[in-house]
Amino acid sequence: MKRCPDCCRIYDHRAAVCQVDGTTLDDLNADPLVGQTISKRYRVVRKLGGGSLGPVYLAEELATGNNVAVKFLLKELHWDAELVKQCWWDARFATASNPSSIVRVYEVDRTDEGRVFIVMECLEGESLAELLRLEGVLELGPALRLASQIANSLAAAFKAGVTHRNLKPHDIMIVGPDHRIKLTGFGVARFRETASGVAQAGLIAPEYTAPEQLKGDNVADRADIYTLGAVLYAMLTGSAPSTAARQGAEEAGDLRAAPAPLRRMRPEIPAALEQFVMRAIEPRPEDRQNGMEQCLETLRNLTKSVVAGTATDVRSVIAWSHSLLSP
Repeated sequence: MKRCPDCCRIYDHRAAVCQVDGTTLDDLNADPLVGQTISKRYRVVRKLGGGSLGPVYLAEELATGNNVAVKFLLKELHWDAELVKQCWWDARFATASNPSSIVRVYEVDRTDEGRVFIVMECLEGESLAELLRLEGVLELGPALRLASQIANSLAAAFKAGVTHRNLKPHDIMIVGPDHRIKLTGFGVARFRETASGVAQAGLIAPEYTAPEQLKGDNVADRADIYTLGAVLYAMLTGSAPSTAARQGAEEAGDLRAAPAPLRRMRPEIPAALEQFVMRAIEPRPEDRQNGMEQCLETLRNLTKSVVAGTATDVRSVIAWSHSLLSP
């Protein structure tokens, strides 16, 4: 059986496109989750994509008819009822702290077969990872605006008692006509931390992860400060800081290779911005900024000084990147 993803008409396996709108049909037989009803509440419509923790699907909430996104966590991840509860509370507290910039999580539960799933709001937009893939690097103004929004979200979450601990460009969505950011993935780091060996190595992005976290130490908001600095470094240079973490999480106890200074690659970067980023990605947490609030204040001041001389904004960058895909 096949289904049109737009109008949901059903066709037999020989059809290729919808007779009504010409849309390519989804093969319902290709994915056992498509077409299923999860926990008697959500009907899985089609696969949206995949990630290190598991695939994400578009689903319909049966009670309301609203679209939601459902992430099914990998079966290899170990969990128990308490872990599911902690993930759910992390996600709820993070969302409540700043609902406009953190993806809303509606539910964390298990299927009848015991597989953990997370129900989230369904977003239309693109990730920072996709924007960087198209652009390579961002201009200073757009990069600082995005970084300020990220810092604001992380600061609000920390005030609510939640750290992200697993943020990377794929978790930063750019949505809406005003191109605001929304962060995903709060709470799921708890599942990542239960994995071990090869499974865990595939679930982390070591180039965006603080050294103390890779070593298994207790982490606070300074781990998220490292991630913020690494993400901003990537926006300005096109790649994350080069560190020894790329050689494997098991080597996290070694000294990290010092990343190249920003101004060596982009001389137009102000010295104050370089100083901020390089301090944020210091290997020792005590050498980083004192807290996310301090980072936010610094980023806002940097944005004011940098943007004063340019009209470039996030909207123009995204419009340009979209034009690269136009026929």
